Amino acid sequence: MSCAIRRGFQGHYHPEIQGQPRRQAFWNHLKSVFKGDAKFQEPLRGYTSFGIGGPADCLVTVTTMEKLLELIALMDTYGYSNFMSDHPDRHSRETESLCGAESLCGAESLCGAESPCGSENPGMPFFMLGRGTNLLVKDGGIRGLVIRLGGEFRQARVEGPRIVSGAACPLSSLLRLSVQHGLSGLEFTTGIPGSLGGALFMNAGAGPEEIGPLVSEVHLVYPDGSCEVLGTGTCRAGGLPRPRHRAAGAPGVAGAAGNFETAGVEDAPRGSAEDTPRGGSLDFSYRRCSLPRGGIITRAVVQLHPAESKDAVLAGISERYTYRASRQPLREKSAGCIFKNPPGESAGRLIDQAGLKGISIGGAQISTVHANFIINRHGASCSDVLRLMDMIQKRVYQSSGIALEPEVLVIGEDRIGEDRIEEGCIGQEQKD
Repeated sequence: MSCAIRRGFQGHYHPEIQGQPRRQAFWNHLKSVFKGDAKFQEPLRGYTSFGIGGPADCLVTVTTMEKLLELIALMDTYGYSNFMSDHPDRHSRETESLCGAESLCGAESLCGAESPCGSENPGMPFFMLGRGTNLLVKDGGIRGLVIRLGGEFRQARVEGPRIVSGAACPLSSLLRLSVQHGLSGLEFTTGIPGSLGGALFMNAGAGPEEIGPLVSEVHLVYPDGSCEVLGTGTCRAGGLPRPRHRAAGAPGVAGAAGNFETAGVEDAPRGSAEDTPRGGSLDFSYRRCSLPRGGIITRAVVQLHPAESKDAVLAGISERYTYRASRQPLREKSAGCIFKNPPGESAGRLIDQAGLKGISIGGAQISTVHANFIINRHGASCSDVLRLMDMIQKRVYQSSGIALEPEVLVIGEDRIGEDRIEEGCIGQEQKD
């Protein structure tokens, strides 16, 4: 179907809701259009692998492309689809922050009390939620709209050596499909949680293997309703309508943050879209994928190759699972690796050398199995995890001079009435 949408009132009120506050009118309209798929004040802890997260103002599940375009049109009707200028990458300041200027993990959220999301700016942030496996949602939750893709976006099919998959399809499902059809190339994703869209967003991988080199196409939809297909070397737009303007703001991919008028993400995430213009091509690097800002991944094509046999694929999967299970706390609640590996180094080894393995704050603990994992042992809060992250960054920098860059995406705002985490506020250390 065409991705063009009928332009609504482009920021003006619908006639029947004149006099209502714009945001409340939007919620009411959303509730009537997405009956049963829109949940208000929905706790997000049940949607993340960490088991942590406050409520979203509204969580809506979109099951078809038609519904996604309808939602985009609805946002546009209420004037919530215009992106503002880019926000800086909070974690790009690595060394100066770790030298005592301020705390990276305690940095003010762009969607917090001091962000431009308040009453003087009527913009409403939105966030594209994948399977929540590389995500840490703050205790105050997310103000604005959280969008999940489901239904047809979870489906995948095999076309020769290729898998054409919706962005919400779990990696485990793609791996299972590859085994059934005797295709090789995805064995390294064994034990990696998350959806295809989220994996593309951060170029997920294990060791030297990454998802990026396997991807031949990524399908995107933009806030103006136009679509685009990006390839590894060329853009194939397929005659779809071109965007009216360059959409700027936080990156909008499955599992990434975007906004209607202001960003709702604490930092530009590791898989952040860079300054990639529309009409460009895919650019993958370590834990990063550069995509046009504002684009939402809806589908991708993964290029594999025929295996010698299904048994060979199964043997590769078994070997990788055994390896990971012996070295990572796969059965614990976590967001995977918390920090990116510095060039030529292992973040886990640096954390271990700093003597931090097993240390706990509140219900959060640095894993005794792998030091680059923080696990939720006893009802941890986001604040507990952030304090541990602050501690790790400072101690590792003190012991090695290396500034660790977070791999997990931190979003949302602090608990209402709770003091923000300040520099040096680490809390009481506990060690089992």
